[in-house]
Amino acid sequence: MNERVFELRKTLKLTQKAFGRKIGISESAVSSMESGRYNISDTVFKLMCQNFNVSAEWLRTGNGEMFVMSDDAFIKLLREKGHDDLTCRITKSYLELPKSSRDVFNQELLKLASAITADATADAPQGDVTDEQPAAFENDDELRAQAKKEAAQMAAKLEEEIYNEKRRVQSVSTLRESSAV
Repeated sequence: MNERVFELRKTLKLTQKAFGRKIGISESAVSSMESGRYNISDTVFKLMCQNFNVSAEWLRTGNGEMFVMSDDAFIKLLREKGHDDLTCRITKSYLELPKSSRDVFNQELLKLASAITADATADAPQGDVTDEQPAAFENDDELRAQAKKEAAQMAAKLEEEIYNEKRRVQSVSTLRESSAV
């Protein structure tokens, strides 16, 4: 792990003093960690992961990507891409769930999206409906069916954007790693 601390510091282009300051340890402690004379405590390990957005798995084993995107950075990116406040709040709440709860949520969301899509396909009015030309719905059932269809499309689009953004972040991390070597 000690050599990865050195690699991380060099990738971040920080001196030992600046690196130590960001995690609350001295320059000599950083030097001792990098040389292997000092075992990295759990507290210092967590501080490195949090303050530098470094992957715990990479820091422990060298496997995977060096950097991870923090939840706050991801939410900021969503805002920059024009997502509304509700989407950002929902995404932030989702990211704060424990993994087991996210897994259950994902399964339920997929079931809901499938049900909505199936209902919308069966009940949807004929013809194209666009944002520029709202359809003239004859009753509330048609309006609900169209709303369900649009909600399913929006959920699928958000899921795709999240997936694509995570892939982009992984690519950037890979590029950083290869340029650091």
